Amino acid sequence: MAVSRKPKQENSLKEPLMAGIALEDSFASTRSRRNKSGSIERTDRYKNIDDGIIPFKYSQGMANNSSLDVRDTIILCQKAYYNFSVFRNTIDLMTEFSMTDMYLTGGSLKSREFFEALFSKININSLQSRFFREYYRSGNVFIHRFDANLSKKDIGRMTQTFGIQNNASFSLPVKYIILNPADIQISGNITFSSGQFQKVLTDYELERLRNPRTEEDVQVLENLDPETRKKIKGDKGKLNINSVSIPLPAEKITAVFYKKQDYEPFSVPMGYPVLEDINWKQEMKKMD
Repeated sequence: MAVSRKPKQENSLKEPLMAGIALEDSFASTRSRRNKSGSIERTDRYKNIDDGIIPFKYSQGMANNSSLDVRDTIILCQKAYYNFSVFRNTIDLMTEFSMTDMYLTGGSLKSREFFEALFSKININSLQSRFFREYYRSGNVFIHRFDANLSKKDIGRMTQTFGIQNNASFSLPVKYIILNPADIQISGNITFSSGQFQKVLTDYELERLRNPRTEEDVQVLENLDPETRKKIKGDKGKLNINSVSIPLPAEKITAVFYKKQDYEPFSVPMGYPVLEDINWKQEMKKMD
């Protein structure tokens, strides 16, 4: 019996058999694929920013991950100024560029001479230097003014100059000092717009007030309110181991802040953002 065979096609001899041909024949169409990992949104995109420390105790929940407050940042900037020449020289350079001579315009010759003598009395150049140094170093400047009552002889001279009444009595500023912002606290309303500043006494100041050595120490202690004197002296002979703060008179305190917002109790120091870089540089020096 004769068997007839189909003739082989010429293409089958030339083209190799591909594995994908069978799949193409079995499925009319295939499902398109995409890289889904490329469209996933990162949950830690801003992790470095989110891990940054806010120097305020602004929350009681999980968001309050700050281990520092404004007092800590001020002290850290003070230590950086004392120990690192780059930080110190930058502050001193900005201070020197900010200082300038003061010129008076208007008024009479006698009035200008009076204010020039007053500026010389309070040493205005030294006050400018201390003010700008604290302004650039901590960003929180608290100026305390000391006044002095004029004698009758001085009032008589000023009466002839300015034409005021002979029985007038007034005082003039004779000294300005810069308070340590790390020792200042604020108490008041929630907006911090009209709060009262308080000075936290250091151990040295407490010892001087508990055991006055000079007449000035006695006057400072006597001018305090009874409640504050009780805290300083202690209750029934027992010294108070907690911090003691005294209220600062609002009419004699001038507060200047560096770019402080209304909702912030204090200003963040200008050099605070570079403290971590300075710290890491010191770590690298220790490794060497």
